[in-house]
Amino acid sequence: MLMRLWVWLQSLKQEREGQAMVEYALIIALVAIVVIFALTTLGKNVNNTLTNIANSVNG
Repeated sequence: MLMRLWVWLQSLKQEREGQAMVEYALIIALVAIVVIFALTTLGKNVNNTLTNIANSVNG
């Protein structure tokens, strides 16, 4: 009886650890999507700004 309880408690612990890993993976994926979007948008703006500066310097 005590052994069954111990095994059951261990399985609950493993399920919670697995759930936490899935949650962390989802958070990391969301952060990666936001970073890619931000870099894409900012990259275009920075490129346009540098192009304008280069054109102003060249005449």
